[in-house]
Amino acid sequence: MAITGHRRAGQRNFRWYWIGQVVSGTGNEITSFAIPALAVSVWGATQSQLGLINAAQFLPSVFVILFAGAYYDRSDTKATLSVSNVCCAACLLAMPLIALRGETDALVVLGIAAFALGVFRVFVNVGSAKLLPEIVSSSALTLANSRVTATAAALSIGGAAVAGLAVDAIGNSWVLALDAATFVASALLLTGIEQLRATPPRERRPVRADIVEGLRIAFKDRTLRSLALMASWFNLCERMVLTALFYYLLVDQQRSATALGVCLAVGGAGGLLGGLGSPSVIRAFGSVRAMQGGMGAGALGLATVALWPGAGTLGVVGCAVSLFLHGFGIGIYNPLSNSVRQLVSPPQALGRVVASYRLVSMGSIPLGALLAGFLAAAAGARPTILIAGGACLVVAVYYVWWVRHRMDTRWLVYVEEGISR
Repeated sequence: MAITGHRRAGQRNFRWYWIGQVVSGTGNEITSFAIPALAVSVWGATQSQLGLINAAQFLPSVFVILFAGAYYDRSDTKATLSVSNVCCAACLLAMPLIALRGETDALVVLGIAAFALGVFRVFVNVGSAKLLPEIVSSSALTLANSRVTATAAALSIGGAAVAGLAVDAIGNSWVLALDAATFVASALLLTGIEQLRATPPRERRPVRADIVEGLRIAFKDRTLRSLALMASWFNLCERMVLTALFYYLLVDQQRSATALGVCLAVGGAGGLLGGLGSPSVIRAFGSVRAMQGGMGAGALGLATVALWPGAGTLGVVGCAVSLFLHGFGIGIYNPLSNSVRQLVSPPQALGRVVASYRLVSMGSIPLGALLAGFLAAAAGARPTILIAGGACLVVAVYYVWWVRHRMDTRWLVYVEEGISR
């Protein structure tokens, strides 16, 4: 009876967690679209300025994330996550106010607001990753991760499409105000989650000592270290492609925000199918081949985004097909990668390990945004996409070899067993 009650509590907790992810994730997708669109369409941001604004959102993943991980390991996860969601809402509300004031230095202020939003988003992302293993059993973790991945992909379908339509209909500023409401709602939904496992008591030490310990745990393990380094290179290339894509379609190809939104939505549809189908792919082909195929498909999609000929409908359709392939591959890959990371990490240090991993894997994203902006200004948006996509293929080829010959696959076997139950 105790096991059944624990399972039911875990299912109830995941339901509240999932609803919160749906609500805040919808806002995240809208924000990712609206901020660069606001910079380009309202204030005429150049390619370099667009790269700087995009980078501002992700720079906190370099400077703040280790502190966030240490803070979560010594505080109440749910309470800190709720406060972080509310702070995100406040930053988003500041952006339409900046637009309404129409100040000449609005791009600078927008960049500052985007940086502040990025700080609290780091706390939201680390807290969400730390909370999930605390509310579901280890055997159910991969299924939970696949559902979260599929949900994120589904939101990218609706979020990108709705964002494109909403930007054309009511403007970027009011879209951001709506996004702020989603973060407030997400904070309220967290109150429905019950803590199943008490956090082990820890000795109170200086934050720096906790951060160093988290880095040591994360990168002493060969599996975590290798996954983080390859994810870092992939994310750098992916951010370069996605940053240049805005300028490529909106300016070079003279397409509408709606067309861009539809392309991104199709990519989200691929992610949805990949996330939902990830357990079936694992059962059919095994976790090793699933990881290899997912990474390979994701890289191939990015490499072909700008290869489609023509500035008309064919080019847009081809771009959408490539983004679909990219989303599908990553939708299969992410649940496996996330589960391995969560299973390898010690529970009492999970927040710090998550933060250390993200520092490397996500820290390359602002660099990718900056590189895309300056490279596009020098060589053009299309060459930037082709260069970044080709570099992504290189790491994918190496990754396929590494998973087969160098990776410790014991954790993947455990994941397969959990999926098969």
